[in-house]
Amino acid sequence: MGEIFVLVREPGAGPKRVPIPEGGVVVGRVASPNGIVLSGNAVSREHCKLDRKGDTVTVTNLSKTGTLRNGQALAAPATLTVGDTLKVADAEIVFLGLYAAPAQSAAPPAAAPAGMAKLLHPEHAQTAPAPAGEDTSWIPGPPPKETDEQRVARLP
Repeated sequence: MGEIFVLVREPGAGPKRVPIPEGGVVVGRVASPNGIVLSGNAVSREHCKLDRKGDTVTVTNLSKTGTLRNGQALAAPATLTVGDTLKVADAEIVFLGLYAAPAQSAAPPAAAPAGMAKLLHPEHAQTAPAPAGEDTSWIPGPPPKETDEQRVARLP
């Protein structure tokens, strides 16, 4: 099983990727174990809950001021799909979905020069995006994964 993430965007702060553990998290103004803390007076102490069971995440509104899912008020718990956007006061929470756990990879080749072992290691080849225009055809393994921002940008 992999990890499930959301991307949290708040005014005046950079986006941050947050994992959703099994059992879920509470989103609100007050810090709680495994919670997502948002600033702002319009955010309730416990604004909404993201319940995770396996690979499924359900959102439930806990606030009198409401939570929007894709621009619509939540009237009942709803299952999230990749790209769904929750609006909690001025903050946005984008559901990124499941990221597969990285496969166990072999150690880098013994003949790799010092400093190159990290670059040649298949785990790094899969997770570290190369700078734009850089030739990465020599790196073993599949092409680098896209960043969260790239993934969100291509969503409908």
